[in-house]
Amino acid sequence: MECYNNLPFSFVVKLLQNVRKIVSFFSVITSLFFISFSVKAEQQLFSSNNSIMTFVLGASLPIIIFLIWRFFSGKPQQTENHRISKDELFNYTHDLTTNLPTAQYALKQFEQTLKNAKSHRMAAIVFKPINFRQVNTVLGHHNSDILLLQLAYCLQKKVADNQSLLSFDHSPKPIRLARLQGLDFLVVFDLSTSKHDAKYVIDDLCKQLAHAVPDAMSFKSFSLNFELAFGVAISGDHGNSVNEIVSHATDALLKGESKEQTIQYFDNSTVLYT
Repeated sequence: MECYNNLPFSFVVKLLQNVRKIVSFFSVITSLFFISFSVKAEQQLFSSNNSIMTFVLGASLPIIIFLIWRFFSGKPQQTENHRISKDELFNYTHDLTTNLPTAQYALKQFEQTLKNAKSHRMAAIVFKPINFRQVNTVLGHHNSDILLLQLAYCLQKKVADNQSLLSFDHSPKPIRLARLQGLDFLVVFDLSTSKHDAKYVIDDLCKQLAHAVPDAMSFKSFSLNFELAFGVAISGDHGNSVNEIVSHATDALLKGESKEQTIQYFDNSTVLYT
């Protein structure tokens, strides 16, 4: 990955270790200078100034060489740790079950896009497989995670080339789908890229996602047809901040699920102002 918003803890520790090496190096050099001045003050211990300087240089040279060797010998290990930290960073910013960007990482990308394009209307679409919980009951979490991975792959493949959707990651191909909490997923539609009515393009996208789900997903002897439910909130109309927009889209999803509606838009009248 080329963009690092958060450095892994191991990389920071290694950086602090190298800083400590440099500080220690200069501390020793400074101490040697103080020794030379203190020795000059006690010249009765030596026969002349030349013998004093000879002693100081003789004692300090091996120490300086050792410190320089220790500092530079640690650099290859630092490079290797930095290479490993890329994998750690991926695990930190991506959901381990679906390999999709996590909620925290995706919302940060959404927030940055919304900040840079304030005039654009962005639609947050939160959706979930409404009949997936019975998979956990029958197969258990480990096996159900395998089915969830298959579902996420089919959905991501369907929207990968849709340039109207926000890409949460570029490693190396655009990732336009993110996983929120639980079974909730997120896509963000930039409505400024379409001349059609907002409801028309959003409904069409939801239908495409629903059709991307295989007719029957199976694992061992278990088979199930997944159904998706969608909640929609639009920037400006249903909120201004990313957290507010996504929260309202989630509320719309829950309301639609309770009413057994496939697509539900957030209703501002449900907000209580105090």
